[in-house]
Amino acid sequence: MLELADVPATLPPECQEVVRHVWDYVDGRLDAAHAERLRAHIARCEPCFKYEQFQRSFLDLLGAMRAKPAASRELQDQVVAALIAEGWIPQEL
Repeated sequence: MLELADVPATLPPECQEVVRHVWDYVDGRLDAAHAERLRAHIARCEPCFKYEQFQRSFLDLLGAMRAKPAASRELQDQVVAALIAEGWIPQEL
C-alpha cells in the first residue's frame, strides 16, 4: 500500500484510494466492502480503470516471468565452466 504522501493530492479522493490500494485489490487482499468500493469506482472512472488494468497487466507479466523454468543444470554447469576457463570466477566454486 502506498502512503498518502506518495499519492498526488490533485487526484479526487476516490482516485487516491484506488492508487493507494490497487495492488491489494488486484491480489484480492482487501475485505469485501473495500474491494466493492474500489470495483464500483474503477467501473465508472476511465482513468482509474486504465490504471487498474495497467497494474494488473504489470503484475501478470511479473508472475509469468517468475514462472519460466530456470536453465537446465547441464547448461548452468557449462556456463560456470566457461566462466572459470576465462578467469571470471575462481576455480574453487
